[in-house]
Amino acid sequence: ESVIQQRYPNWRLVIVNDGGDPQGVEFLVEHYAGGLEGRVSLTHNPRSLGMEAASNIGLKQLDTDMAVIHDDDDSWSPEFLARMTGVYAKEKQRFPGVGGIVCYANKVVERVEGNLIAIEELEAYNQWIEPGVLSMERMCEDNMFPPISFLYELEVGRRIGFYNEALPPQADWDFNIRFMLEKDIWLLPESLAFYHHRRDL
Repeated sequence: ESVIQQRYPNWRLVIVNDGGDPQGVEFLVEHYAGGLEGRVSLTHNPRSLGMEAASNIGLKQLDTDMAVIHDDDDSWSPEFLARMTGVYAKEKQRFPGVGGIVCYANKVVERVEGNLIAIEELEAYNQWIEPGVLSMERMCEDNMFPPISFLYELEVGRRIGFYNEALPPQADWDFNIRFMLEKDIWLLPESLAFYHHRRDL
């Protein structure tokens, strides 16, 4: 739903089912077929290979200019892709060294109740980051953003080898640092992504 509700229409969704029940995932794809409008592909891993390997499998199937990892439990505001691509294009013209864009994220604390998800808390996650080009020094201290809020040039991801499958759960931090050695990342000071956490898992 988070993807289907995007106001920006030119997206493609690659779903990697990493060892889960194929029938359940196929049911959801069929259920949302009207909103997906043929812009989805689905890969089933017979057994779980981990988030990093699953992400790499999906990224290698893309033929788009930009990419973003959408974890199954995270979400976007409907304006995410429209604002991120628009601002990225504008800043890329001003600063050709920019190769990706990040927005602020809100942390969503939730719990599962049967087939429903109840939200317990909503709080700012990384709104302390200054707008503009991100600091490499600060990134080396701590990972500043979750994958759900990072839209980047797919070709740069390919060039640096995507995610290191030997580094769970820090592969995204490692990827971000290696990315910043190649290209700058621009920070858009708008809360357009939601980073979900579940206390009971």
